Amino acid sequence: MLKHPTLDLLHALGLYGMAKAFAELAETDEAKGIDRNDWLALLLDREASLRRVALSPVSVEPAEIRTRPLIFPRFNYKPNQR
Repeated sequence: MLKHPTLDLLHALGLYGMAKAFAELAETDEAKGIDRNDWLALLLDREASLRRVALSPVSVEPAEIRTRPLIFPRFNYKPNQR
């Protein structure tokens, strides 16, 4: 299969997620039944998810929990004597 010029343009614009989705959709037979709006939605969804993954931290370290000693107030449960 020949390389589509749109793939080159998507790569040149840095839209790697859209380029990958375009190549995958072009190879499938099911894609022939999809209209333009759905194609565009699939391409944009792939690009957005690729960017979300790229921006998310690779490893999330647990937060440091600072504890301090518990201070219990002293209550006098005895009735007041006058």
